[in-house]
Amino acid sequence: MKTVKSNICFVLMVLFLCLCYGCHSDGKTTVNLKGMWIDAGKQDTLIFDEKYDNTFEVRRGYEIVNGYRRPKIGTDIYQYKWRNDSILVNGYLWNCICFPAHYFSINADNTILEIGEFYNPNNPTSNRLKFYKVK
Repeated sequence: MKTVKSNICFVLMVLFLCLCYGCHSDGKTTVNLKGMWIDAGKQDTLIFDEKYDNTFEVRRGYEIVNGYRRPKIGTDIYQYKWRNDSILVNGYLWNCICFPAHYFSINADNTILEIGEFYNPNNPTSNRLKFYKVK
């Protein structure tokens, strides 16, 4: 009878520990970037596609240079890596394997994203761009 009680206590203790561990939060916040984000001031667009992890596309429109229509500087597909309050960004067309860090913040309901300007790797600035989620 004593072994049955000790076995039941052991099983209950293991279940209790599993329950406590399952309810434990790892402190990470969930950020949903998937979708389209618009910069109201410049009409620039960020697109985080569900099909590709850790990449996003920047669409900046076109400009006429020497009579030729071409995409504005910064139009590219970018790889990114997360940090607590920053994002490391590298464009596919850049000739460097570096991931410079830029400011990154998103509001609690995932509708406003603020990111440090990263479009031109040869002329980084401390400007922050604000994007609004549209879909």
